[in-house]
Amino acid sequence: HIEPCGVFDALFEHDPNLKNYEAHLKYRWNQFSERKAAIADAEESLLQFSKGYTKFGLTKGEDGTITYREWLPAASAVALFGDFNEWND
Repeated sequence: HIEPCGVFDALFEHDPNLKNYEAHLKYRWNQFSERKAAIADAEESLLQFSKGYTKFGLTKGEDGTITYREWLPAASAVALFGDFNEWND
């Protein structure tokens, strides 16, 4: 578990009513921290991830080829259906 140094203490000092939700706030912080680390590991940094629109989704290469990419770290399988590939099953 990763906890920001002193942030929760300052938060609860500012609003003591939030102390009742301490466990859930810490859980949410840890979920955020884990996801942020996964993004940084996959894309080098959050800055690179924020530029994902340049390579994710449908993109057209300089040679005219069309590429479709998605960031699906938990996917076990992916399929793309459409009338563009003559696949009728």
